[in-house]
This record gives sequence, C-alpha cells and structure tokens, in this order.
Amino acid sequence: MRSLRTHGRELLAATAAAAILLAAVSPAMAIRVFTPPWGWAGTSVTTQGWEYAGGGASLHEPSYVDNPYGPPQIQWQGASPEFDPNGPGLTGVWTWHVDVDGGGFLISLYNDPEPRPVKYIHLQYTSDKAASGPPSTSPPGSAQAGGAAGHAGTWYTYEWTLTIQPNPPFEQIFVPFPESTNIEEIWVSSICTIPEPAALLLAVGGVWAMRRRPRRA
Repeated sequence: MRSLRTHGRELLAATAAAAILLAAVSPAMAIRVFTPPWGWAGTSVTTQGWEYAGGGASLHEPSYVDNPYGPPQIQWQGASPEFDPNGPGLTGVWTWHVDVDGGGFLISLYNDPEPRPVKYIHLQYTSDKAASGPPSTSPPGSAQAGGAAGHAGTWYTYEWTLTIQPNPPFEQIFVPFPESTNIEEIWVSSICTIPEPAALLLAVGGVWAMRRRPRRA
C-alpha cells in the first residue's frame, strides 16, 4: 500500500502538470507583430494597447498605457463582447464582435500639446476579418496601409500608418468593420517629435521592418 506521503507527492505533481497545461492553453496573449519605426518609447512617444482575450475587466480597460498626456479611451460602436472558441492560435478568446456592418472602434488619444508640424500614428489590430475601410482621424489626416501578418485560420494582424498635420493635442481614430468581425487586440503608438531621417523615411514611405514577437501566456 502506498504511503500518504507518496500519494501526496503524486497529487502535487499531477496538480503542477495540470497548471502547466492550463497555462499553455491560456487565452491571454500579446500579438504585437509590428514595431513602430520609432520604437515603443521615446520623447513625445505614446503607446497604448487593448488585449481582450482574457475577458473580464480587459474588455473595458486598456491592458497597457504609456501616455503622460492623458488616459486613452476606446468606444465601440455597433459591437458587443463575445467569446470566440477559435481565436488566434485556435484557442478560445474573448473579443469585441461587430454586430452591424460599419460598426467598429473609436479611439481617443491625448498627446504632446506643444505645437509641432506633424503627428505620426502607428496602428495595428488583430481580427478575423479585414476592416471595411481605412482608418479615419479627427482632425483629418492620411492613412497608409502597412503589413498584414497571418495567424491561425482567418485571423490576421493588420498595420496602418496615420499622419496628421500639424500635430493636434488630441485626436480620434475610427476603424469600421464588416458585420460579424471579431477583434481581439489593438495597439496604438504615436510620436510628435520628428524622428531621425532614416526613421522618417520609413514612416512616410511605408517600408516597415516587421518583427514577429512570440505570444506570451
């Protein structure tokens, strides 16, 4: 007959193995596929992200904020939270589900109020359908499509570069989607200081260096 101590060790080992397995299939992830030409930090750089996979409070609060000028906000139009059993990586994730054609997200961002000639915004989002139109900004600016990195199934991370001239102290970004689109993650980085010439050429020309980052459990 096995001793209670031996049985206890086996029970602990089984519990640890189950915890490792659970962590391996956890829906929490980060899919920051594309890196802005100016990086994620620097003078007058802001970075904010929303990761919805885990559900709960993450469906309503940003997952990451590095913005000294004010709190970023996101409003969903014609959309509601929904669990998708086949998210990126074919794991179950929480998403925002677009319920009507043309629904989408509206992001409000504060940035450096110092007058500057230009504002660059690097936007990427992970969804199971492409947007139904380019992002629009207020004040008006230009939008240039970047890369698209595929995940499992129909899931992709899409990249855009937005330019507003001159730099506003506050802007809004709206992205429309077709009906029944699921959006799992959004990242926005902005810069108001003119980058170095090499980085500036990348930003204006849309030639992006793609860095694939591993998902984290």
